[in-house]
Amino acid sequence: MVKANQPNLRAVPRKLPWKQCREVSRARTRGHGRKETRSARALTITDLEPGYPFAVQAVKPPRHRTCLKTGKTTRQTVYAVTDIPSHQARPARLNKIARAQ
Repeated sequence: MVKANQPNLRAVPRKLPWKQCREVSRARTRGHGRKETRSARALTITDLEPGYPFAVQAVKPPRHRTCLKTGKTTRQTVYAVTDIPSHQARPARLNKIARAQ
């Protein structure tokens, strides 16, 4: 996961062409008094930046949470990079991995 407290490293995956992703995985869950929707887009990357020497894929799994009691919705976009190639991990699997973090 690329943490928000690392702005220089976080800027790199933010600039990637996420709208060009064709494959998107979505997962919806309900529990702990909220509904949550997570989607994941994954891009194969090469020569990303010196900060990511072993990166093969970048993942963008935005999260949308709605509190069932108040109806308040929060949105959070996170980024991750991985050395797992796309033939071993499609966006659905990467979404599960990101959820475990």
